[in-house]
Amino acid sequence: MGETAAEGEGCSRTLVMGIGNPLFGDDGVGSCLASALFECHQGLNVEVRETLGLWEMGTLNDWETVIFIDAIGGDAKAGPRLLKIEPERLQEGEAREFLGSLDPHRASPIALAVLSAAIGTSAKSWYLLGVPAKSLEPSRGLSLETLENALRASQLLERLLKRLGCPISLDLRCVEEKLRKLCLDEKFREEDAA
Repeated sequence: MGETAAEGEGCSRTLVMGIGNPLFGDDGVGSCLASALFECHQGLNVEVRETLGLWEMGTLNDWETVIFIDAIGGDAKAGPRLLKIEPERLQEGEAREFLGSLDPHRASPIALAVLSAAIGTSAKSWYLLGVPAKSLEPSRGLSLETLENALRASQLLERLLKRLGCPISLDLRCVEEKLRKLCLDEKFREEDAA
């Protein structure tokens, strides 16, 4: 296992939050990857969520950096993408319009970052690590393509954490093992074993 959070000052100020509903196939990639990271790296601050709502504001207020991991649309072959969320770049009118359309029972990572900045309890840095989802149909786990993208996302996460002053070395073998055990759709397990 890599370094613990105590060994890197940036680690203690950074939260990794995985989001996704595993009952909708690849939509669960964020929560699955976060679960694997939690099991493989207890020193990393990880939260697992199936959905987001405005109630998460309290959870997010204590962190200098928040990294969301979530499924995104797009070509699975393009691989995962790391996006910096910059709510402060919105014009006041844009922010007001955006906030006026919020649903108190559902929220996106971007909505939480904008709302947090608007009320002055914002983390300094927000990121979205988007993992392309092949299918969002009801099923019981991840497709092989999305699992492979989750592993690539782990490598992007490790590089980002190091840039943020969290010199952790992710145990990618452990992450892969946990993803396959916890999250791979049963219909792909036989193909994967072959």
